[in-house]
Amino acid sequence: MKHLRLILAFAAGFGVATALGVIVSRMSDESRRLNTASDVHHPLSLAIESIEESAKKGDCEKAAAQLSVLRQRFQEYQSGGPTPANWWDEVVAATQPAH
Repeated sequence: MKHLRLILAFAAGFGVATALGVIVSRMSDESRRLNTASDVHHPLSLAIESIEESAKKGDCEKAAAQLSVLRQRFQEYQSGGPTPANWWDEVVAATQPAH
């Protein structure tokens, strides 16, 4: 009878731990997805919009310079460098005159 209680207690504890693990894992995935959206997607989208604006205005040299900066910074990001949240403004300002 004592062994049966121990086995049931172990099974119940294992079930609760598994349920909590699944909940925490899902919450972690969601927060990681939100961080990626805010740290990568939004700033990258702003940089691309700036390049599109330059191209629409017919300023191909400016668009090419911005695209070059974007490509360089994105390669650095893929190699473990800073996220677009830290450098998208460099793309926007790539060809603006210094003040």
